[in-house]
Amino acid sequence: MGFTQRLKYLRRQRGLTQRQLAAAFGFASSTIAMYESGRRTPDLDTLSRLADFFAVSIDFLVRDQPALDPLPTDLQAFVARESSLPYLLLAKELAEQHLDPEEVRELSQVLKRFTRR
Repeated sequence: MGFTQRLKYLRRQRGLTQRQLAAAFGFASSTIAMYESGRRTPDLDTLSRLADFFAVSIDFLVRDQPALDPLPTDLQAFVARESSLPYLLLAKELAEQHLDPEEVRELSQVLKRFTRR
């Protein structure tokens, strides 16, 4: 999936028409249609703005790789907070130890009981 298909996928996932997305960026209504048809290519600044809007990386927008759903808004906010870094590093460490999600949930429940005392 290339940029044209990825942009269309993300736009539709948000439930936006081409006209609505263009309006959100102050573009002429035909601009998004031209991006999605491949008749026009956005500049780097526009790619950056589109990536921010859809909460994905520029790399995700332009590379030919399988589409991944962006993180839900609440997780995006959590990941963006500096105070979340220790938790993210812990999650990475647990994943590298090949703990499955159910084991992590059980560990979380034990910690919750322990901290309530």
